[in-house]
Amino acid sequence: MKALTTRLRRMVGNYALVIIIVGVGATVVLMTSGANGLWEKLLKSFVTILVFVVASTLVGVVRGLAKYRIAKATKPHEKVVEPLVTSDREYCLVLRSFGEDGQIVLPRESRRGRVGLAYGLTPNLTMEQVVATAVSESLRMPTYAIVDQSVTLAPPGLTFVRVADDQWKAVVSRLIRRAHTVVLLLGRDKEIGAGFAWEIEHLVQSGISSRVVLTLPPPDQDEYSHQRALHQAAVLLALLTSTGDLSGLERFRVLEYEMQLPPTTLVVATTETSAIRLWHLKDSATTPRAGLWNRVKAYRGPVHVTNLQYKGAMSEALAETEKQLRGNSFSARYPLGSR
Repeated sequence: MKALTTRLRRMVGNYALVIIIVGVGATVVLMTSGANGLWEKLLKSFVTILVFVVASTLVGVVRGLAKYRIAKATKPHEKVVEPLVTSDREYCLVLRSFGEDGQIVLPRESRRGRVGLAYGLTPNLTMEQVVATAVSESLRMPTYAIVDQSVTLAPPGLTFVRVADDQWKAVVSRLIRRAHTVVLLLGRDKEIGAGFAWEIEHLVQSGISSRVVLTLPPPDQDEYSHQRALHQAAVLLALLTSTGDLSGLERFRVLEYEMQLPPTTLVVATTETSAIRLWHLKDSATTPRAGLWNRVKAYRGPVHVTNLQYKGAMSEALAETEKQLRGNSFSARYPLGSR
């Protein structure tokens, strides 16, 4: 029950949940109350309005769930990887901790309210869908990701490839060597496990650590998780700009990157040097002039992160990686080929 409530809160916001709870509660009171006269008339009017609002909100919930549902079939790696890496098709690869598929849901609206028909007409998207859309529109390429052999369904947006536990390193290695860009999705409260650390080290060894894009969870949904992701991003950047070996991690380098990342960082891209490019939310309020009315007019309210903000940042980051490869032949772009 707690997991369902948390998921609905992330999808429709706190206000929508309050309206649904109040509406259901008022309806129950009306059905069980034996009161007559003015009280009953007022209660009926109140419930009528609430029913309309709740109904429109539920439309949004249904549309959001339709977008969020885990409904796309995964594919066995035998049918995908070999034909892909031996062809001249280019693609992007998503790497993240296992079990994090579809956990980050982004609203399309940036306004504080996400209730009613306005929400219903603008369904939510998962972070994977945002990445796949940005890659498709910016580079005209597909996006691939690896899942466990037991996972037969995954969130829509990417092509998910099933791999057994004893084969995933070989499959990931081949995909990394031929990837145009590698996108690292940092999840909620996830440490850098042994598998993820191996992937980072292999990125460095394959010579494509300069074409990596990191996405962090939205800071407005869970500030604590975002702060943890900022530290993890600094650790990953320190690894990507060195040997990639977690056991030889330089703490001073991690601190150096932590100082470069603003508290509202959304996307970070590596470059051919140790420098990075990053995209973050700007301050939500302008500098107010003197006077209460001017301060009221200047205040824009809290910033809520949307899929469009991530998509814009991702598109610019992908353009940066394309600049590194522009003008090179296919063999020069991918010297390791399909080996």
